[in-house]
Amino acid sequence: MKALVISQLIYDSALDFAHNAGYRIKRLVVEEINNLAIAIHRNRVIVLENFQVNGDCEVLGEVEVPDKLIKKALNLARAQKGLDHLKKQIEMLIDSTKKRD
Repeated sequence: MKALVISQLIYDSALDFAHNAGYRIKRLVVEEINNLAIAIHRNRVIVLENFQVNGDCEVLGEVEVPDKLIKKALNLARAQKGLDHLKKQIEMLIDSTKKRD
């Protein structure tokens, strides 16, 4: 399946934005599959759905992405969504933590 290769300017915080301390990361964007974006950021694979290529993105080209990689990226996105639905429960567990002796 074809994917755009983009470069995007990102900032880690509002302070970085105010001081123009952004940096560029590259992403694969599979438009045919819900604008699936795959990137490596801080040595971790990040997957986003509904990614919008906008003014802060530069299209660098296009590549063929193996189906296996797309399938695993979709699995990661679905797993993240499943955990997002459990966010309240996770927060309650963290908030109920008792100090260890």
